[in-house]
Amino acid sequence: MYPYSAIIPTSASDNRKYDHNYMLADKIIETVRVFYNLQHGYQCSKSHDAVSVSAKQACRYFLTTLAGMGPVEIGRMTNFDHSTIIVSLQSVYGFIKHGDRLADDLKRIEAMI
Repeated sequence: MYPYSAIIPTSASDNRKYDHNYMLADKIIETVRVFYNLQHGYQCSKSHDAVSVSAKQACRYFLTTLAGMGPVEIGRMTNFDHSTIIVSLQSVYGFIKHGDRLADDLKRIEAMI
């Protein structure tokens, strides 16, 4: 049902949380894709160009903060190791702290979600 689902719900209450988290995750991924004008599947690409990296970092940040997903879950969804997700999130928090361009992008993307 969801292209990025990594967890199978075990009860009806889990099902509601599962549906909400993955519907929100799909919305986050699509919003970031549109914002950066990228092709579908960008979050799984191994590309290192600046736009692609910024998009993946923004996506990981919002999946953590808005969808409440952990690094392992995000890693399964995006085909990256959880340690890569952790390092990426540390970078994002550093950019936010220092007022980098990515921090401005995050504010604009959050308004779109």
